[in-house]
Amino acid sequence: MKITKHSAVTIHYRLSDQQGQLIEDSFSAEPMVYLHGAENLIPGLESALEGKAAGQIVEVTVDCEQAYGAYHDSLRQEVPLAAFGDIEDIVPGMRFIAETEMGQRPVQVTEVLDNSVVVDGNHPLAGQSLNFYVEVLDVREASEEEVSHGHIHAHGGCGGHNHHDEGGCCGGNGHEHSHCHDHEKEAKPGCDGVVFGRVDFSGSIGAGRKGIESERVTASVETASRACLESGLEFVVGGAVSIDALANLQRFKAIHLTRFETRKVVFSGAALDSPNLAQALRQAVHFELLWLLNKREYYGLMHHEDQSRIEMLESRWKVLEEG
Repeated sequence: MKITKHSAVTIHYRLSDQQGQLIEDSFSAEPMVYLHGAENLIPGLESALEGKAAGQIVEVTVDCEQAYGAYHDSLRQEVPLAAFGDIEDIVPGMRFIAETEMGQRPVQVTEVLDNSVVVDGNHPLAGQSLNFYVEVLDVREASEEEVSHGHIHAHGGCGGHNHHDEGGCCGGNGHEHSHCHDHEKEAKPGCDGVVFGRVDFSGSIGAGRKGIESERVTASVETASRACLESGLEFVVGGAVSIDALANLQRFKAIHLTRFETRKVVFSGAALDSPNLAQALRQAVHFELLWLLNKREYYGLMHHEDQSRIEMLESRWKVLEEG
């Protein structure tokens, strides 16, 4: 069967830039499944896969106009440090949601100066031609439900993320997605939602903690979010929730996000609209620190009390044993 519109396609892919530097690679993890013709891939890659069949290998260079578009200098701006309010320790790579004339837009810090910060609203791969090596593993006809939902109901499903806008080049492994639909079909008593643990998920696909904010993990969270929305389930995100995660949390909220949580503090999804959220996240970190210090002190006292009791019992047992 050849790849045509509404085919369910399973692929492995390797993405590199024009200098040959590896950007993404699925071969060390689960393959990706996507719905062809549903804007799950960047346009240039989807066009290159049209008409291919299982077993074929596709090597293609996609120019920027068919990938993430041209780089717009107007989206790179220097803003006063004071605009970041109480946020401390701003470093390159941090992401924020900025209010622009076009509405809210994710931006990334590229440079920190003495009294200002340079932010970039372009997609990280904007203006770049991209090299893809793709192995087509399987092609089947998508079900009517998958076509109507705009994404595949399977492990590795890409989902309808419109990746040519802000998502990953090929998507991610939406493992949580199939669980959501299992809840819908089986109607298990007492099941009212899904908690997506980003740290565990990132580790399960071999990306580690460094991959938590990657497009691949983010696309998978979006898949789960959309599936839970369709199934009427609550959706909660946890794992490495900090100021660095705000831009991605906004992406989840744009689909469906009931709550998000640090280790000790749970926030309503609506909290993402609060101007004091950055301060609240810092306070959540401080709360966890105080909790751990208290825990250490409490169990430290118990340890010392138990140690005295252990020494006394060891002495008593030694006498009883010798007697």
